[in-house]
Amino acid sequence: SDSPDGVPCLAGYECAGGSAGLIDCPANKGSYCPKGSASPQLCPLGSYCVGGSAEARPCQAYGGSYCPEGTGSVQGTKCPAGFYCRGGTTDKAMCRATAGRYCPEGNVQPEGDASCPENFFCAGGYDAPQPCKAPAGRYCPKGTAAPTGELCPAGFFCSGGAAPKTTCSAAAGNYCPAGSGSSDGVPCPMGYYCSGGSNDKDRCNAVAGKYCPEGSTFRTGSQCPAGYFCPGGAADKQACTAGR
Repeated sequence: SDSPDGVPCLAGYECAGGSAGLIDCPANKGSYCPKGSASPQLCPLGSYCVGGSAEARPCQAYGGSYCPEGTGSVQGTKCPAGFYCRGGTTDKAMCRATAGRYCPEGNVQPEGDASCPENFFCAGGYDAPQPCKAPAGRYCPKGTAAPTGELCPAGFFCSGGAAPKTTCSAAAGNYCPAGSGSSDGVPCPMGYYCSGGSNDKDRCNAVAGKYCPEGSTFRTGSQCPAGYFCPGGAADKQACTAGR
């Protein structure tokens, strides 16, 4: 060199300065020696570095992966939860999931690759799924967006919180309508009969002289009490009038 300051160190080498000459780059995987370097540097974002005297190379990550700083693999690393990764040399980007969806690890789409899992709710954006906060009579099915979930369907009971819906086990004469919070259900209403379990109420089919009071278990109903007359079907008992 004709200058006391020397010239920039060549790419792939390490230059300690002074009278020391070029030294083969001792970079580990995920590092490299760029031009002018005095020591190995971390591989830059969007590239991968195999170490030694090799230069940084463009990342070849598939969708759902990326190459952060210090990457040593050609295919990069899996995209972290709350982000989406298009692959190639692009960086990860903040998830923009719609309500009821989220961006799991390895996500590709900005609106989220997955529906919110059962017993959780997903507000959208980059937020992770959160445990359901449903009150009794409600639950969080797959894809829930609201923290209080949805109304428990008929034939099931929902104890609330992050608990799943459970098949009703009501005794005969009871049933579980939509919004039930107890396995016992509620008494069958007048004009209907309930066989119990997860079965819905059924309309009474009583003959004349019988009716289905609250809590009935048979479609033919019960005997009409003294002082009343019962026209049958699903009708309620009616008080007898004077002279009848």
